[in-house]
Amino acid sequence: MNAFLSSRFSLLIILSALSLVAAAQTLEGRLGNASGPGWQSSWLSLADDQSFKKGDGLIITLDGDAEYVAVRLLPTTADPDSPDGLLGESEKVPADRVLIVTLTRDHPTVEQISVHAGRAAWDVELGEYNGKVLIVSVDRQRPPQRVKAEHQREKAERQREEAERQREEAEHQPEKEERQPEEEEPQRQ
Repeated sequence: MNAFLSSRFSLLIILSALSLVAAAQTLEGRLGNASGPGWQSSWLSLADDQSFKKGDGLIITLDGDAEYVAVRLLPTTADPDSPDGLLGESEKVPADRVLIVTLTRDHPTVEQISVHAGRAAWDVELGEYNGKVLIVSVDRQRPPQRVKAEHQREKAERQREEAERQREEAEHQPEKEERQPEEEEPQRQ
């Protein structure tokens, strides 16, 4: 019985993980980096401005040797040299170099996602001997319930569009005259 429950629990965990992975979307854009005395940054300038919702996750794959980074979602209206969009305190970079950040508030119209290393990023202390960082990729992970709701909205919209298309086709079809059945003449022999 324990083996059965254990296998069912393992399957549940695998299915939950797959639903999260299915909700991930690789963000497209142009990578860049820069550095100066005591600071270093790497960024992804998004191909199209994006809005992020509270609860969305960012899966940021990194290269480099920094132990701590600061993460920023730069609004389109902000100066790239400002700390606008900084997500707060420093984040410890995991050993596998895949940083997962869950957003605690909405971030409308973001043009760039950046990570900052070196000794400090603006007022965020990262460590005297903190190294450098490069972004390899950034994935957006939406909560599964939001993905399901979006799929349901898309399905309902497709159904509305199909119903409208069928209605328009029906309006443009020539009306068929209803024919009265002809009376049969008696056959003569």
